Amino acid sequence: MRLGGLILRPLPGGAVPSRRLMLSAAPTGHTLRPGLVPTPAIGAGTTPRPAAYPHPHLMLALIGAAVVVGLFVAWRFTIDDAFITFRYAQHLAHGQGLTWNPGQRVEGYTDFLWVMLLAGAATLGWPLPTIAKILGAGSLVALVALLLLFGRHHGGRLLRWWPAGCLLLTPATYYHAVSGLETLLYALLVFGLFLSVLRMADHAATPSPGLAATLPFLGLAAGLTRPEGVLPAALAVIGACCVAPGGVRRVLVVATASALALGAAYFAWRWSYFGWLLPNTFYAKVDGHGAGVVTVVGLLRTYLPFLLVILLGWAAAPRSPVFRWGLAFLAAVVLPYAAFRPIMDFSGRFTYQSIPLLAAMSAVALGGLARRGVFDHVWRAIPVGLLLAITLATANYLPTDYGYHLRHGHVALGKALAAAPVPVAWRSLAVGDAGAIPYYSRWRAVDWAGLNDPAIAHGLPATRRILQESPTLVFVFSRDGVRPWDLPQPDVPTLLQRYEVGGAVEFHPHYYLLGLILRSAPPDVRQTLTATLSRVGATSAASNSGAGAAPWREMVASLPRW
Repeated sequence: MRLGGLILRPLPGGAVPSRRLMLSAAPTGHTLRPGLVPTPAIGAGTTPRPAAYPHPHLMLALIGAAVVVGLFVAWRFTIDDAFITFRYAQHLAHGQGLTWNPGQRVEGYTDFLWVMLLAGAATLGWPLPTIAKILGAGSLVALVALLLLFGRHHGGRLLRWWPAGCLLLTPATYYHAVSGLETLLYALLVFGLFLSVLRMADHAATPSPGLAATLPFLGLAAGLTRPEGVLPAALAVIGACCVAPGGVRRVLVVATASALALGAAYFAWRWSYFGWLLPNTFYAKVDGHGAGVVTVVGLLRTYLPFLLVILLGWAAAPRSPVFRWGLAFLAAVVLPYAAFRPIMDFSGRFTYQSIPLLAAMSAVALGGLARRGVFDHVWRAIPVGLLLAITLATANYLPTDYGYHLRHGHVALGKALAAAPVPVAWRSLAVGDAGAIPYYSRWRAVDWAGLNDPAIAHGLPATRRILQESPTLVFVFSRDGVRPWDLPQPDVPTLLQRYEVGGAVEFHPHYYLLGLILRSAPPDVRQTLTATLSRVGATSAASNSGAGAAPWREMVASLPRW
């Protein structure tokens, strides 16, 4: 019988060894049965071979390579909604204030901090789409660093790489980083709040006053990045106050009071400036049909394997602060979206901040289950790890060809309208995809989807709003470039009493923008716009034909850049 580094052999005749021999020979925590004496095993006394763990330098190199390759492949992707933020930042930098159209105050964005960062770049004359991508990529690198830090303290020698690996196994990560939106910055701030609370709750280490002074302002940044960020911010501050020692708690309270004063001043300013309690997009997205609830339920169903592993780990270690605070943060960043209809929720961008939390908790759960013998054989751990990895890799739709279509459709159309010889008085349009077209054209724009129009967001039918403004050009959706979609708003038959069809621009083979031109516009303006729509429409149709129309176009198109 082998026990530790010893072989135990029976004494002749079943003699019983002395108690001293038993106690001196038995390894700590073990008891020897009578009739067995220890004898040195072969190789006993030699240094045992350490377990084979991935070399840290190799793992860091692989993680760095994954970040670089992922960003390289996705770099040319930009979401149309990002150009809404760019337009506000551009107007602010040019002295026109936070306006959708010059003189029209409307809060059609929900990422104030992101707008401010981009406005600073616009003041310096830097290209906003590129700067937004750089900021997103930087946020991704910082988030990976925080996940590595978490893994170092909570994941053990092997699972320390798991949280960062989970994030990088999610292909949507790279598209969110370069989309032009604040998704990665918000995920970074939420996870930073989570780590700060864990540090405060760690009784083995005294939290520093510097951390206590920083945490409330980190929460303020989260609330300025997204309005719903006040929920994880409040959770972090309240949680830190509950677990921090007395001296640190006093610093935390003072810093919280300062952050609250700044937040209250900002809220009072924006309410007086825009005139509404909430951003305009919230009124446009209020859901009365349960679509938000369906989104949250779908998220929970998608990540069910993670949740099951986490719940099992929590049951094995019910006092672990990682599970207690992690699940609380998960609820704080996901449940708000049950009340709103997520518009343009590509690749689950609104709830993306849940992935770092799930990755962190799953690492601790897997480590705890392994220590309890659940994964005492490798063949038991491998299927679970593969299941979680496959869940991440296939969880969301990848918009790999979206950037290509946007550049050859909306971006090209916006630039063509900006260059068109149309008098300023007639430079006005209405569009539902109110992103790249208004941004690049710099025309006065009616957003008939309501995100940037208070009247529509608060219930005025889009058709009536368009007729009130009488823009020169109105874009409606079409599946074939000839017939408009049968949508309640805008009512195209009613619009055709004042407008005529001028042409169509293809976004992809089943999605067109049908351009309607105001009949009362001067003949030369109508002729110019008809020619512009025809030229851009022909170019976009040619770009979407042939082999280039494959769904993985963006990935294939990026290969020559290697």
